Amino acid sequence: MDDSKIKFGRELAQSVADRVQNGAEYHETHRDYCGMGLFYVDGLFVYGTVVDGWLAKRVLEFETKEKFVSWLSEQSDDSLDGKENGSFDYKNQRITRSKLGF
Repeated sequence: MDDSKIKFGRELAQSVADRVQNGAEYHETHRDYCGMGLFYVDGLFVYGTVVDGWLAKRVLEFETKEKFVSWLSEQSDDSLDGKENGSFDYKNQRITRSKLGF
């Protein structure tokens, strides 16, 4: 199996959710477009577009940790690589297993 298609799984997703809820953010930080990121904002877990190191557009919001963990556990490098959005987004500063620290 292609490693990029291996789902993140519950253990990784739970760990990320705990860290995000405690203030960690997962994204690039530089000028202009920074790809996609994970945040905890206003009591919500957020997956969104990052510009200039800041959350610019909320793409998905999760009201509970369990909903976020369920979603993230089913994701993989392949499912979050942006291929559905065209060549600019494809693998351009996306959320990956490596970025999540695993």
